Amino acid sequence: MNVVANNVADNDCTRMVDPSQWKVDPKGSYFAFCCNETVNGFEQDYNNFPWHLIPKDMPVIGDMSSNVGTKDIPWDKFAMIYMGA
Repeated sequence: MNVVANNVADNDCTRMVDPSQWKVDPKGSYFAFCCNETVNGFEQDYNNFPWHLIPKDMPVIGDMSSNVGTKDIPWDKFAMIYMGA
């Protein structure tokens, strides 16, 4: 597994790690991310998310366990979305 950004270690989940520091493996099988962090209230802004850093044909997987239905979802950007309780 290639960890692209670790918001827990880098900033206690209060903001996204600067995308210029991301190291997306172009040979990766997929790109997965948690779309929000409940404790500190950090939530991805899909309009400003660095989609351009993810290789074009790489499936994007989103964990929306805590925020599905809170905003419009750019369905065309995701290959799969999951949530749990």
